[in-house]
Amino acid sequence: MVRGEIGVLPQTIDPTLASALKLSRPYGVVLGDVYPGSPADRAGLRPGDVVLTLDGKPMENARQFIVNLYRPAIGDMVRLEILRGREKKTTAAQVVERPNDPTKLAALIASPGEKISRLGIFVYDLSPDIKRLLPELRKGLGVLVGSLTADAPVQGRSFRPGDIIYQVNGEPVVNTAELRAALEKLAPGAPVAVQIERGRRLRYVWFELP
Repeated sequence: MVRGEIGVLPQTIDPTLASALKLSRPYGVVLGDVYPGSPADRAGLRPGDVVLTLDGKPMENARQFIVNLYRPAIGDMVRLEILRGREKKTTAAQVVERPNDPTKLAALIASPGEKISRLGIFVYDLSPDIKRLLPELRKGLGVLVGSLTADAPVQGRSFRPGDIIYQVNGEPVVNTAELRAALEKLAPGAPVAVQIERGRRLRYVWFELP
């Protein structure tokens, strides 16, 4: 079966993510990524856009969004109504065939890295030497996740070795010091949404801070 897509990573909004990103509603679909050069990119969609409708049908979760893109024929145009901040916009994107491209992750560095206990990860600044070991990245500055700690509080539902952290609750972090500073502002139990790159695709990882 040929399945279609428009070149986005849809993610289901829950109350924690909505609170962390200051979204206007605690349900629906947010675009974790818009792939460069994709139909969605050409249509003007951006990461962080909230999808309200697809071809007039309200979108309530990411699975519904994905399944509804299987129905149009390859080459058809689909209409999207989105919310960007407080502004509603409409656009149209062409459906293309979904590629078969499973994400490939690898542990690139053997040394432990710097421990971020509140996230249960070991990380590295993106030095020139480390960048040479990595595939081409979507952004130039960020923090590399090297491994998880044995007692990672969000292990299994969030970070993986090879992830690149770019934002915490919408604020850029370009090195380990900024990552620590961003986390120190947050109280235990606070909602956290972290923008990461995984396999050249952006997405949000979210949870309540231990």
